[in-house]
Amino acid sequence: MFNFFKKQKIQDKDQAVLNQLIKYGSNLSKLHSIDFFLYFSNKEAAERGKVMIQERFANSSVSVSDSQKQKFLCLVNISMVPNLETIQNASTQFEAITASLGGEYDGWETAIER
Repeated sequence: MFNFFKKQKIQDKDQAVLNQLIKYGSNLSKLHSIDFFLYFSNKEAAERGKVMIQERFANSSVSVSDSQKQKFLCLVNISMVPNLETIQNASTQFEAITASLGGEYDGWETAIER
């Protein structure tokens, strides 16, 4: 079960990134290419995570590669209009996927869109 305090922590982080985008002039009414970072301890878990992500986010592009510190990165790219609800929905689902496979969700980033 997803803990309320963990959900609040994710929401706070997501809001902080959105605030930075606004601060630097990003137009949040435009589509953004958003990268989400999920790490797994082995390639099999990363590949399973990739399948789970593609089932939930049909419009996503997902790649798996070796990362530093002997972790495997599952990089998810989704084009979306960033707002707290859509970002939080994605973050919550990525947290659940990584938790079920012993991985770690490490947040998201996007470029400034004017």
